[in-house]
Amino acid sequence: MKIPLILGDINLHDIRIQMSGIRWLCSDGQYCKSGIPIAYCNVLLVKGDGSLLYNSGEIHDFQAVFITPFDGFIHIQKGNSHGGLIDQLPYYFFWDSKITICEIECEAQNFVLEAQQVQVIFAAGKRYFDAAENRTGILSGWFQRTRAWTGDRGQIKNTILTLGICDILNGLRGSEIVSLEFMELMPLSTQVILFQDGVLVPTVSMLLEQIKRTPENLSDLIVNFSVMIKSSTYIFESEDYLFLGAILNSLANSNFLDTTLTLTRSGVNENTPSNIVLISLAAQPTKLFRHKSLGYSIAFHGFRLQKMGAATRMWLKENFYLINRSVDEIASELRELCNLLGPNVRILVCNIAANPMSAFISHYDLFDKATFKEIGDINQRERNVMLDELASEGILEVVDLNLLSAKLGTSRNIPDGMHMTGVLEQEFLKELARIIIKK
Repeated sequence: MKIPLILGDINLHDIRIQMSGIRWLCSDGQYCKSGIPIAYCNVLLVKGDGSLLYNSGEIHDFQAVFITPFDGFIHIQKGNSHGGLIDQLPYYFFWDSKITICEIECEAQNFVLEAQQVQVIFAAGKRYFDAAENRTGILSGWFQRTRAWTGDRGQIKNTILTLGICDILNGLRGSEIVSLEFMELMPLSTQVILFQDGVLVPTVSMLLEQIKRTPENLSDLIVNFSVMIKSSTYIFESEDYLFLGAILNSLANSNFLDTTLTLTRSGVNENTPSNIVLISLAAQPTKLFRHKSLGYSIAFHGFRLQKMGAATRMWLKENFYLINRSVDEIASELRELCNLLGPNVRILVCNIAANPMSAFISHYDLFDKATFKEIGDINQRERNVMLDELASEGILEVVDLNLLSAKLGTSRNIPDGMHMTGVLEQEFLKELARIIIKK
């Protein structure tokens, strides 16, 4: 039997949803399992007076992703896809709850033959700059921040703001926009916000500075950035300007903790706050670059430093100090962040998987104190202990990646000391969901 799958109702009052044509992720007649994305479209929210409703910077990248609710063969309904830019630009059609997007042919006999609402995940993204446009897929392109949330479970109850690097970002991102497996683990409607680590490492130092930065401070930073470039004796090429522009964009971004606009079948909520902040301890390096006159901090992945152009490298050398941070200083920053965010925001910190296979030193007694502190394996373990001590004070909670990896085999599941296998990513997501749900 074939069951029609319709867009379904959304409680909008005086707001309408403009949409593009539908773009399909499966072919006509393909068998699809329940819970997977089958199609998507771009959307815009239009108020009664004709003005648009959107989060700053997300006007071109607001999408609805359609999920099949049960197994079956997909029979695509004609007339909802038009090809070309008509299926990418949300200007030509309006959301109609009765629109049938496809029929699902299934063998089960316990289904009611009436039309079923398609499940929906909404997603939005903020690019580093508008010219980095790419409409080839679901949130495709160069984004500073992406977010996705469930649309079928009422208003959003949990918003998880993630300030991590590849140790946790990839698992939460999933293969497309967000891990649908993680969304299914969460019993309440959930939004996941991912800040990318494409240029700068999202350290707590940088976050604290952004929270405290006044408009006057920001103006001084922007002016100083221009002065630094103009005063350089090196010639900047196009890649240098793109890289430096992305750094300035990240520094000037002060909306880590802004409320977000969310759309669910229950309606529009313009003020959805983040109530959970997920931080990666691996994103808190012991070495930072600190600006010589303005005092702000930036940090890079090692491979970014290696790929920097000569002009950018000299810009960094001429205008920043390289400083060392102790474990106690990192702990102090985490305490300060917890105090600033207050009791209504939960702080979850993922610890570091310390791989014993990477430690080739059998005796430490020959090292002086300063050298001992530089040994990566020792530093990782000290930071993990520090995190446990903060958790014992009740100001944050630990997501114990170190324990999870040890149970499954660290050398097998984090072979390079940082990147997880899919098996470990799934266990990490289950543990993260368990910690969030327990309260």
